[in-house]
Amino acid sequence: YTLSLHDALPIYSLRIKKSCFKVLNITMQSFLEFFIEQTKLGEGGNRIVYDNGDNKVLKVAKNETGIVQNKEEANPKYQRYKAVPRVFEVSDDYKWIKSEKADTVGPNRLQQLLGIKDMNDLKTYLLIKKSNNTNLSSYTRKLVDLLDNNSNVQDIVKLVFENNLVITDVCRLSSFGVINRDGKPYVVVIDYGL
Repeated sequence: YTLSLHDALPIYSLRIKKSCFKVLNITMQSFLEFFIEQTKLGEGGNRIVYDNGDNKVLKVAKNETGIVQNKEEANPKYQRYKAVPRVFEVSDDYKWIKSEKADTVGPNRLQQLLGIKDMNDLKTYLLIKKSNNTNLSSYTRKLVDLLDNNSNVQDIVKLVFENNLVITDVCRLSSFGVINRDGKPYVVVIDYGL
């Protein structure tokens, strides 16, 4: 039996599936566990992230804190910033969200894309911007001049300052990812201290 793209499954399809699993000597439960494990990208204390295909991820809440995190990520207040992954779909109860997939970023890639040698450079820059300090060493002056002219960094600055995000929370390598924006790699904040 074959189906075209728009055909509904036949009424007896459940029997067909059960028969296939019986022949293969696997249960539906073990198949689902295998499939889910193959698409799992990571797990934190509050959410599990799955690869949803098509450069998207599914973030599933494990508890109430995960639901709050999903709700905040989907909040239009954050979605208006270029420096965060886009959220495409949200369950009514915020138990899951579907968003842009961000690849992990290592120190070398971060240096290439943002011009910083490590996260301390970004933290220093943000603290200088916050304090309006003008008494800078030559290295810090060069850093400020460089990052003032990086549009990706400026998008991050806007996100951090307009939302009063905690600089030390944001300035961790694990808080950043890289996505493809307009055909170019772009650094986004994937954990903004919620």
